[in-house]
Parts: sequence; C-alpha cells; structure tokens
Amino acid sequence: MSGSTHVFIVCSPRPRVGKTLVARLIAEFYRVSERPVAGFDLEPFEPAFVEFLPGLVQRISLNDTRGQMALFDRLVMDDDTAKVIDLGHLALEKFFTVASQIGLGHEVRRRGISAMVAYVADQANATLNTYSVLRARFPELGFVPVYNDGIARGIELRRHFPASAGGVAPLGIPQLSPSLRSYVDSRPFSFVDRRRMLPTDGMREELDGFTKRVFRQLREMELTLLMSNLKSSLIGGDHA
Repeated sequence: MSGSTHVFIVCSPRPRVGKTLVARLIAEFYRVSERPVAGFDLEPFEPAFVEFLPGLVQRISLNDTRGQMALFDRLVMDDDTAKVIDLGHLALEKFFTVASQIGLGHEVRRRGISAMVAYVADQANATLNTYSVLRARFPELGFVPVYNDGIARGIELRRHFPASAGGVAPLGIPQLSPSLRSYVDSRPFSFVDRRRMLPTDGMREELDGFTKRVFRQLREMELTLLMSNLKSSLIGGDHA
C-alpha cells in the first residue's frame, strides 16, 4: 500500500503446510510492483525462504538478544517497506513471547504500521487452538487466515478460522499441478524472474493464472487496509 508500512507474519504451528510458499508470494507481490520489501527467515534448522529468494531475504536467529533486536527494530520502523516474516513452527513460541514482552502490537499501532498475521489454516487441533490463543493475546494485530488448497479445504475449515483485520478477506492459495510444483519448489526460484524458464507453454500459463489470482487478493487486501487506515485517521482527526 503506497505510503504505508506493512508487516506480514506468516506462520503455523505445524510444518509442511505451505507457509514458505505464502511468504514467497507476498514478497514477490511487492517485487513485481517495484516496491521495497524485506524478507526474514526465522526457521532455525531448515531455512527455505532465504534459499528461494537469497537476494531479498535475511536469515535471523531468535536464540540471542542481538538477533531479536535486529528483527524487532526493523518491524517497528515506519520506512514504507513491506516486511515479510517466514516464521518457522519451531520458532513460533519464541517469536510471540518476545513480541509480547516488547509490546509489538501496541508499538506498530502507535506508529501507524499495518501488522498482519497470515495464519495457514488446517484441520489439526493444535492449529485451531494456537490461532485462538494468538488472537486473544494480540488484539492489536490483524489476523488473516490462509487457505492453501494443496493442504486443506472445506466450509468447516473456514468457519473455524475467522479473520480479524478490519474487513480483510482470507487469502486463498490455489493448488498447483505436480509438474509445476516441482519447478516452483526448486531453489532458488522466483515467480517474477523465472517464469520464462519453464519448459512448456502450459506450465507458464498455469503459473500466470496462479500468481494473478493470488496477487489480485493481495491488492484487494491492501485496498481494504488503506480504507480502514484512512477511516481511523479521519476519526482520530475529528476527536483531536
């Protein structure tokens, strides 16, 4: 969103649910429109985000104070740069513990930064319970469920994961064909830069349709956030 700073915390308490794919898509959404974006890979043992987009993503460890300060100082900086965090499931508890200690939700709201938790939904009890706990613990953050068709789908899933981000709709990730997925999963791989390297016209068309559908949802998300922030500014001005 032009003139605003966004933070996207992409997470799940479970591995192998497509979390890194979501982080990559959000980061490349900003790249394709030539807007500043910075990625952070918080996977402690098997980093993937940084390997897919090595020139864009920085690997950070939360196991020491230096790493924690390096990350959270960037997240609360209002610099018109989108920050995308690929939060590994093993680092999830540590990240939100530090976030609570420093008052991340309050700090980003005070500085006019839009902070969104893009939470990958599935049917596991741990996923549902963690979502409920985080929403209650961080009411200042926006929560946007991510429905990855390659992992889980269904009306019941959507009912259990309501959004809470000023009217922002959940993010849907279409399922990729196995042949295209094998290329998309190769490292490094950029949805923006490597499209022309796909071997068939059919795969290029599928990738175009996939990215257009996801990027359209992200543009709609930005518009909703823009209108919500504008409304909040106007209300705040009326009471000033």
